[in-house]
Amino acid sequence: MLNQSNYDPKVSLPIVAGEYMQATGFLYKSKSQLYLVTAKHNILPTDVHISNPRTGGNLWEVDTDFAADRIDMFLPDGTDWASHRLLLSDIPEEGIVTAPATDSIALQLPPDIATHDLTVFSSEDLGESSEEDESLVTFGYGTDSLPAKTTDYSVSRFPDELRPPQELTLSNMPVPKNTFAGLDGAFGIGLDENRSETQKYNGLSGAPVLGDGLVGIHSGTSEIPEAAIEQDPSLANTVKINYFGTRFLRKVRH
Repeated sequence: MLNQSNYDPKVSLPIVAGEYMQATGFLYKSKSQLYLVTAKHNILPTDVHISNPRTGGNLWEVDTDFAADRIDMFLPDGTDWASHRLLLSDIPEEGIVTAPATDSIALQLPPDIATHDLTVFSSEDLGESSEEDESLVTFGYGTDSLPAKTTDYSVSRFPDELRPPQELTLSNMPVPKNTFAGLDGAFGIGLDENRSETQKYNGLSGAPVLGDGLVGIHSGTSEIPEAAIEQDPSLANTVKINYFGTRFLRKVRH
């Protein structure tokens, strides 16, 4: 199994779902079949609520009605970019793999698609985050990496405005064990202790979360509750990175 020191920024790729959703994804291969993995809310309507068994509230929730009919993938190719359009109508039903109560999805790709310079993960890379204060890292395409949404989207123009992926170093935050009830894999929280303005995290959903292997899929960013900061003032300048585990990828059998 690889660990985060083996990875470089070319583990993730920018995607555009429809003409609206700019986000991040990565590639996963099971046997001979290649998949695009990302956050489910980037592609399909999503209703996920992760409850906090200690307080009765929510640790994290995703409630969206966005649905994409196509996805444009942009793969690093030397100093250039290669694009590929994926139509959801072309994907067989069994080629869309997800798990109940999680914000993660894997989409089967055509057999002839080239991966160019992008890292491709496999089942040997899958890991689980530790309950200890583990160091995690994620590379993804947030606001500082993506083109501004001030102009109409164009497949040909989009790569010209791309910048290198952002790197976030996270401290893993233990969550209650019974939070995982009903999940096909863990839910996790990483703390970004070098927090930026919240909008700079837009677009990172779907990025791979790396620790001792591929441990998660970035779902979204949220503020630390005031009650938690009052109990632990060291959390005042941090932000939560919410992610879901990668165990569901073991269901990919092709």
